[in-house]
Amino acid sequence: MNKVFKRIMIPIILFIAVFGCLKNVNAQTLYRVVAGSYSMMSNAETQLKNVKAHGYNDAYIAQYNGLYRVYVGSFSSKANADSFVNSVKKNGIDCFVSVTIDTKVLYRVTAGVFNSKPDADKQLSRVKSLGYSDAYIVISGGSYTVFIGSFSTLNNAQTFAKNANQKGVSTTIQTVYTN
Repeated sequence: MNKVFKRIMIPIILFIAVFGCLKNVNAQTLYRVVAGSYSMMSNAETQLKNVKAHGYNDAYIAQYNGLYRVYVGSFSSKANADSFVNSVKKNGIDCFVSVTIDTKVLYRVTAGVFNSKPDADKQLSRVKSLGYSDAYIVISGGSYTVFIGSFSTLNNAQTFAKNANQKGVSTTIQTVYTN
């Protein structure tokens, strides 16, 4: 695989895989449909299974203010988000719209995508033992992604990833939109 593909295409592919439910995102406001916020990951995982059983296969879990949130969809239009909430609620899933204002680009450094939670947990323990104490796992589409850092500039993310690589951690960089 050539360097251009690794540096450009892999982060794009991973972004689509992990955050594929983003629809028409602009750089101002993002309306995220949330189907639950939990203090325990196991409760969020249970809700994620419930949501996916109702056909919302792009749902994922991400941490927000110390809680594990189950996201069902994201929209640039409040009307579209509200319409989607009504549709989700008709399927018996309580949800609400969370508004993110002043959306900007964020570069997340990942330390692996895994098919099983035990494998992701093992990698999480490994990277934390190497000093990445803020590392966490995001679940999406049946995959578990270990994140070890987030940066506002690509250059800082690349420097961080290079240092992690020197410690024996294989990394990729994802470009995401956040507040």
